[in-house]
Amino acid sequence: MQYPDKLTIIMPSFRVVIDDNKRAFSNRLVFMPAFAVLHADRHDDGRIIFRERVEIDPTGDRTIDLLARLGEELDPATTLAGWRLDRQVASLIRLPRDSDREEEGREPVVRLSLALQNHPIDVGWFDREGGVRTLGDAATHHGLAAEWQDELSGNPAIARQRLSARARSIWAAIADRLFEQGDARRRAFASFDHFQTAQEVG
Repeated sequence: MQYPDKLTIIMPSFRVVIDDNKRAFSNRLVFMPAFAVLHADRHDDGRIIFRERVEIDPTGDRTIDLLARLGEELDPATTLAGWRLDRQVASLIRLPRDSDREEEGREPVVRLSLALQNHPIDVGWFDREGGVRTLGDAATHHGLAAEWQDELSGNPAIARQRLSARARSIWAAIADRLFEQGDARRRAFASFDHFQTAQEVG
């Protein structure tokens, strides 16, 4: 497997509510209160340009709005990456099925399915612990506050930081696995360090 020229990392967060009174696909209703997307596009000179988007639903009733915004970030030509993508995709598909806005939710799900055709990368495949050890090592090495066992904080500022750190840890884990030693690897991680520093200053 080679590092792709266009990589899009998704890190959605989900909340499940049991509701026996609502007529829906299931009584376990799935909501998405937040997501992070990290784009990493490699240029001909070996530099990687990063762009990040983190969205939070402060009121708890904008799941389909967030799903639409996530869909806007999915280019069918990109390679999709994440952690436990099978679970994430299953939950993303559920979002419109449990909503009164099902029609609006279909388009981003279609965009998701198109992106999934380009050999997705799941860090969950990287070790026998479902990727947790690999991600933990990447987060520690790059000083990222990505905690993988805890629920997402209800504090929007902390949730934003945590989702961003998780998405960046996924990129670092993928790059560490797919780049061999050499100039391409050095340029990739130099680009990542530059992105990290710029975000801290900004």
